[in-house]
Amino acid sequence: MNSKLTAEKIAAAPSEAPHAQNTFDKTIELKLLKDRRSLEANELRRLQEAMDYQYPTGGVDEALHQTQSENKSAKAELNRLEKSLKDLQGSRDKPLAQLDAKNKASLKKEQHDLGDLDFRIRDVRARSHDWELQK
Repeated sequence: MNSKLTAEKIAAAPSEAPHAQNTFDKTIELKLLKDRRSLEANELRRLQEAMDYQYPTGGVDEALHQTQSENKSAKAELNRLEKSLKDLQGSRDKPLAQLDAKNKASLKKEQHDLGDLDFRIRDVRARSHDWELQK
């Protein structure tokens, strides 16, 4: 009924039409918001009843407690796995460090031996050259 009167006012007063249309739109928007709020409240009530039926002793509190305990055990498992990963990485890095140290020591020994061999070769060449000269 109000919408018919508002529509008649809009048709009768063209200079006030934008203002009246805006008021009409706001009224419709407000009614839609109230209807939506009512529907959401009903949906929330039904969900609460379903939770109370599913968890009759504590409803939402029981579900929250259960979720928190699951999160706590999941965090404990995650911490355990992270610790295991760190241990595995440490045990992997330790032999690599030992192997690297062994390789460095071996490399130094080889360089020393090559230097010694180079010295011996030069010495033998010098002696052979001296011997050739003495002939």
